[in-house]
Amino acid sequence: MEKVKIRGVRTISLWLAVNQFLFRRCEEVKINTGPTNKEEMATAWGEINKKYAFALAKQEIHENSREITQHYRRFFSRPIYHFLKLIITFFR
Repeated sequence: MEKVKIRGVRTISLWLAVNQFLFRRCEEVKINTGPTNKEEMATAWGEINKKYAFALAKQEIHENSREITQHYRRFFSRPIYHFLKLIITFFR
C-alpha cells in the first residue's frame, strides 16, 4: 500500500517537473505574428473561395451567382433578425 502512494507521488512530481520545464522553454520562444499583408491575403483567398463557391452552387443547386449574392446581402442587411429567425425555424 505504501509503494502505491510513493509511486503516485513520484509520478505527479515528475509530471510537474516536466511541465515546468516545458513552460520555461515556451517562454523563450518568440511569437510569430505572421505575414505583414494579412488583409491582402484574406481578400485574395476570399475571391478564390467566392469563385469556387459560385461554381459549386451553379453545379449542385443550379443557382446563378446573382441570386446567391442577393440572398447574402438580404441576410446580412439585418443579421440579428435573420439569425434569430433561423434559430426559431430550427427549433420548430
